[in-house]
Amino acid sequence: MRILILPLKSENLIFFVFALTLFIKCVLFHYFCFGYVAVSSLWQDPLEFFAFYISKLTPAIFIASFLFIIKHYYWTCIVSFLIDLWLISNMLYFRQSGLFIDVDAFLMIGNLNGFTTSIFTYVNWKVFFFIGTTILYSFFVCQIVSDKKKNVKAFFISVIVGFMMVLYDYTLGYASEIMYRGREKSWYDTNQFTWAYRVAIGKGYYRNIEMPNNVERGTVLHFFPSLIIYEMNKRDVEEVEYSEYENYWLNKNVREESLDKLPDKENLIVILVESFESWVIEAKDFDGKYVAPNFLKFKSLMAQLYVSKIACQTRGGGSGDGQMIENTGMLPIATGAACMLYGDNKFPNYAHFWSKSIIIDPCANTIWNQPQMTHCYGYNDIYPNKKIMQNGSEDDMVVFDFALDKLKDYKDSSFCMHIITMSMHPPFTRVECPDMSWPSDMPQNLRQYLNSVHYTDSAFAKFIEQIERDSLLNNTTVVITGDHTTFKRSLLREFQTFASKYKYPIPKEVSYTPFMLFSPNIKEKIEIDELCYQMDIYPTIMHCIGADDYYWKGFGVNLLDSIARKNRTITEEEAYILSDKMIRSNYFKKIVK
Repeated sequence: MRILILPLKSENLIFFVFALTLFIKCVLFHYFCFGYVAVSSLWQDPLEFFAFYISKLTPAIFIASFLFIIKHYYWTCIVSFLIDLWLISNMLYFRQSGLFIDVDAFLMIGNLNGFTTSIFTYVNWKVFFFIGTTILYSFFVCQIVSDKKKNVKAFFISVIVGFMMVLYDYTLGYASEIMYRGREKSWYDTNQFTWAYRVAIGKGYYRNIEMPNNVERGTVLHFFPSLIIYEMNKRDVEEVEYSEYENYWLNKNVREESLDKLPDKENLIVILVESFESWVIEAKDFDGKYVAPNFLKFKSLMAQLYVSKIACQTRGGGSGDGQMIENTGMLPIATGAACMLYGDNKFPNYAHFWSKSIIIDPCANTIWNQPQMTHCYGYNDIYPNKKIMQNGSEDDMVVFDFALDKLKDYKDSSFCMHIITMSMHPPFTRVECPDMSWPSDMPQNLRQYLNSVHYTDSAFAKFIEQIERDSLLNNTTVVITGDHTTFKRSLLREFQTFASKYKYPIPKEVSYTPFMLFSPNIKEKIEIDELCYQMDIYPTIMHCIGADDYYWKGFGVNLLDSIARKNRTITEEEAYILSDKMIRSNYFKKIVK
C-alpha cells in the first residue's frame, strides 16, 4: 500500500480520503432516513441530481480543507467521530419524532432526564456504518503517516472511538441533568434559512419535514452555520403581523363575550394515552388474542363516537405538543415547544369550568414544564403524587389506581380529570406480558410496544369497570386519545415484511392515533373513518360538554358535525402558521379579558 501512495503528498491524499469519508456519511444518513439517494435523477432530472449531491459534498470539502491549516492528521479522526455522533443523534431523533435536532431541541434536553434509555428503541445496525467509516479512515491514517509515533496516535484514536461510543448514552444522560430546564427566552425563528432539511409550507414560513419529497436537499452538517445565524438574528417575538385573511378568520372565531359556566355541570374524564396508534386496537397476538381487548370493547360497545384516523400534528414539542393541542385547540409553534418557551401565556381550555379539575401525570415534575402548564390550562391541581413516584412513575396500573382513589373525593361534586399514561413510552421495555405470544421473527421493538399496549389496556380495564359500577358514565363524558403516534415512516417501512407475512394491520406510510368519546349527550353510535386532525378533538369536547359559546372555537371542527368536517374554514397549513403567530404574541392575553 505504501508503494502506491508514496508518489502523492500525504496531505493531499488524506484530504481526498477524509472528504470522501464525510461525503459517504452524508449520503448514508440521507438514505437511512429517507430510503433513497436520487441516483436515477442523473438521467431524469440532472439539476436535481446536482443539487442533491453537491449539498453533501460541499460541507465535506469545507471540513477537510482544514487539513491544509492543521498539519497534524490525527485530529481528522476525532472530527470524523464527532460527526458520527451528530449524524447518529439526528437519525435516532428523526426515527422517533420525524424531525431533526435544532437549537430548540438542545434547550429541551432536560426532558431526557429519566428517559435516556428511550433512544435505544430506535438504535439498529445502521449506526455502525457511520462508526465503521471512521474506524476504516483511522487505520488509513495509520498507514499513510510515516512517523511511528503518529501511527500509534492514530491507532489509539480508533480504539477511543469505540470506547466513547459505549459512554455516549451515559454522557448524554449526565448532560440532561445539568442542562437548564424550564422556560427560556423567546428565540428568533430562523426557519427562513434552509440550512437543514426544511420545507416551505407557506410564505416566509418553514418547518422540519416529516415526509420525504423532491425538495429534500442539504445535510444536517449545515446546522452549524445556522446556529451562528440563529444567535445573530434574535428578535422580539411580540412583534407579529397578521394578514388580512388571518384577522378576518380570528374575528369570526374569537368571541368578545364568553361562556362563563356550563349549562349542565357534568363530569369530564380525558385519558391521554402515550404513543397510542389506531391499528393496535384491531391487532392480535400469535394465538389470535386481541392486544387491546378493553379499548376494543370501549370502542365497540360504549364509545358513542369513534374516529380511527386522527392525524398527529405534534412537532418538536412531542408529548407536550399533544397535550397542548387536545387541551387548547391550538397547534404547535414552528420550532421548539410552546410549553417550554411560553409557559406564561394565556391559553384557552375547558378545565376552568370546574372547581375541581386535576391532571394526573406520573412524570409531571420532570418533563414539558408540566407544573406551570397545568395552571395555564386552567387546572386546579397536578398530581405527580408521592404514591405514584414511589411505586414506579411509569406504571399505568399505579396511575389508574390513583385516579380511582381521587374519584372517591368527587362523589358529591362535578369534576374534570385529565389522566396521562406512561407505560407505552419508548423504549417499551418496562413490562412483559407472559399471557401474550408473538412470532419468533417479530421485530423486537414492535413486540415490546405491543406488550406495553396490552399492559396499559389491562390497567384501563380496571378503571373503566369501576366508574361503570359507580354509575359515573350516566353523567360523565369520557375521552380516550393519544398524545401522538410513535412509529414514523422509516420504521413502518421496516415492519412491512413482517406485517405482510403475519397479516398485521400495520400501516405502510403514516400511522394515526384513535379518538374515542363517550358522552351521555350523544344518543347514537358514530364511527368516522375519514381523515381528521388532533385539532378537532378540542372543539368536539367543547360541543359535548355544552361549551359551544366559549370564546375560542379552535382551529378544528366538531367531528359530530358532518357538514363542518367537509367545509373547514381554515386549512391545516394556514392553522399552523396562524397558531405560531398567536402563541408567540400571547394573543389571548391581549384579546380576552
